[in-house]
Amino acid sequence: MDYILAIHRGVHESPPWKEFLTRMDRALACPSTIAVEASDGSLAWLKADPGLPFPFDAITQWDADRLRRHVATQEPARADARLEGVRILPWVEMGKGAWLITAGQDASGAMNELIRTLVPHFAIALRTLTRLEERRIALIANRRVIERLDIGILTLGGDGRVLGFGPQAQRIIASIAGIDIHHGKLRLTDRVSGRALEMAIQRCIAYPQAPPRAFALSQDPPSELLVVPAPSFRVYTAVAPAVILYIHRAADHPTSIAALPARLRELFDLTPLESEIAALLAQGQSVRAVAERLGITQNTTRGYLKSLFAKTGVHRQAELVRLILRSIGTIA
Repeated sequence: MDYILAIHRGVHESPPWKEFLTRMDRALACPSTIAVEASDGSLAWLKADPGLPFPFDAITQWDADRLRRHVATQEPARADARLEGVRILPWVEMGKGAWLITAGQDASGAMNELIRTLVPHFAIALRTLTRLEERRIALIANRRVIERLDIGILTLGGDGRVLGFGPQAQRIIASIAGIDIHHGKLRLTDRVSGRALEMAIQRCIAYPQAPPRAFALSQDPPSELLVVPAPSFRVYTAVAPAVILYIHRAADHPTSIAALPARLRELFDLTPLESEIAALLAQGQSVRAVAERLGITQNTTRGYLKSLFAKTGVHRQAELVRLILRSIGTIA
């Protein structure tokens, strides 16, 4: 039972299955590792302690196909002196592959039987780990975009209290005067706005189809809040959110600003100077300010502006700015 629990707990460990491999090392009196096949056919090698010497260097360069052929043909370990004493035990042979590899001699019959009984548990745990990693990758990608847009997200329960929020929301709230979280609730120090916010939250709780409600929070930095009813969540153990708050701070992200000219060159086939002019205009700079910033005349700047119109298919400066601000380059 301890081995089974270690397998299922292992998907939440770093590295995965650290406890299980530690138990295997002790039971077999030799080092062991788990090789897991990635989507590209390469192998990830897991061990109980990444700092310990690794006795499997002879096969760490193998891909999954090479390892699978070795298992299928039962090549004798002593055919290669470097593999002497290395046993390869297949765990999952259908779909995504995984192998338990030990550096000792044959285990006892009881141990081999135990390993066979663990195979289906490991297959389930491996599928769980795969799904968790897929969700984690998607979460990181989504979080990156949200951070670039300077948007923080808070979820509220049916009682209007904050269920959760991330570091981005925490940073934005800390940077805005007149808003904080007090006794588990988002609070505005302005009484009129605070009452309006509370009414909007209660309306979303009572009427899940209620329209979103927007609030202006501050002019320095420019910031807004959007109150939205939460979609219907299928929740088994956590408290389902009833309301989602999106808090936005209209602050320029330094990394995005620095990267914008390069992205505009790629999107619209601009020259370096054209992309610099376009990026400055998108930040609200006037033609005169752009010319002074880049050390060129206003007439030269206007000439480049005409070239920008031709390359982007717009006819006015306002249209150019709108095109840039709606492009993917702003979140680069």
